[in-house]
Amino acid sequence: MIAALLVALGILLPSRRPSGADTSSLSPSLEKEVIDHETNQTQTTAVTSTTVTPVTSSSTTPPFSNGRFASVLDLLISSNTSSPEDFAVPYSPQAEALQWVVEEDPLALDPLIEEEGERLIQRYVLMLLHYALGGSSWKNKSGYETGEDERGSDAGTGWFGVVCDDEGSVTDLHLENNYLVGSSLPPEISSLHRLESLNMGSNSIRGTLPRKLADLANLQILYLFDNNFVGSIPDMPPLLRVLNLGSNDITGEIPSQLGNLDNLGMLDLSRNSLITTIPESLMSLTNLRSLKISQFLSKGAYVQGTIPTAIGNLQTLETLDIDSGKLVGTLPDQITRLHKLVNLDLGHNLLASTIPSSIGDLQNLETCFLDGNHFNGTIPEGMGKLQKLYKLYLHENDLIGSMPQSVCNLNLGRLSSDCNNLTLPREVECACCSDCCEDVVKKRVPLGLLC
Repeated sequence: MIAALLVALGILLPSRRPSGADTSSLSPSLEKEVIDHETNQTQTTAVTSTTVTPVTSSSTTPPFSNGRFASVLDLLISSNTSSPEDFAVPYSPQAEALQWVVEEDPLALDPLIEEEGERLIQRYVLMLLHYALGGSSWKNKSGYETGEDERGSDAGTGWFGVVCDDEGSVTDLHLENNYLVGSSLPPEISSLHRLESLNMGSNSIRGTLPRKLADLANLQILYLFDNNFVGSIPDMPPLLRVLNLGSNDITGEIPSQLGNLDNLGMLDLSRNSLITTIPESLMSLTNLRSLKISQFLSKGAYVQGTIPTAIGNLQTLETLDIDSGKLVGTLPDQITRLHKLVNLDLGHNLLASTIPSSIGDLQNLETCFLDGNHFNGTIPEGMGKLQKLYKLYLHENDLIGSMPQSVCNLNLGRLSSDCNNLTLPREVECACCSDCCEDVVKKRVPLGLLC
């Protein structure tokens, strides 16, 4: 068996990582026989193993038996939770979590009993996350160090951030802003098969997003915002309702696969390093309420191309945020079909057209940022119908004429246009604007000032 062979090769850890241990020396290549657990077919595979020098531990914990070690390891490998190579790396998070399950877990679950084996895998994955993501420095690590029942029977018990269903399976894992630090998010998290909500936002996790996230068939909410993830966006689980990957360093394009997530209600990919167009596939997300895909133009990242006319299909959309990009073309009339729209931000792009007169149909609009484009013509009278509007930014455009009196009659907290009188004639005559910007020089002023 795989586990027995690893034991024979000496792939065992001391009770704890010794101070100053050298984990970099590699032994010569070893030939080992691997028996496939599912097909029972034997194949010979060359494996490069890392030699672990036996270390005398000061721990008072009695050494575990090779029999229990082998049976637990067999379970973790045969269930495709982890791979043999992961355990062959000294002091890897997988090896340390394995040691904890075998040697220290107070529940001492039997891997040969199906129900206990499933629970053992769950506890292994939770401890693996703890070891891989700097658990010793977490702001709240209750439960992970004592090994108590992760399910918790009373308020305040169980493991921090862990919520289980009536059958004891983890459904929610909420570790937002908990000082998580690590070089990668372990793919083993996909073995939490009943996970519905995962929140690891506002931490310091690095590496690429695991492709095995797509295996979380029950996942509905995924918050990984404000970390240090890199690489491209992998396929996502089919039942997702919320996906927030904002404020990372993700590159590439927005994958068209996201358009297959029929339940998706919130998509936030903003403040990354994407260079992308708006996929047509997103226009089929008829349950979408919030779409935020603005990038860091200052870092050479942006959304480009045109706004699809099919955007009118997103009838439930309340927030559309695609500012600071390279969008070109027109503001399509179809956007005025989004009658639930509350926040519209298309500022600082390259849009060049008139503003649709039907924009007044957006009766729920509260903020409208169209500044920093090349909109031309006059400001439509229909904007005066936006009774809920509070902020309207129209500066740094090529608009002309006068601000409609109907717009001046609105109870606006902020209204901007190119009405500065440094040069005459003004582009826009506006007696009610709170911010009059330079009518010739199109330049965004720092420090949060409009103009």
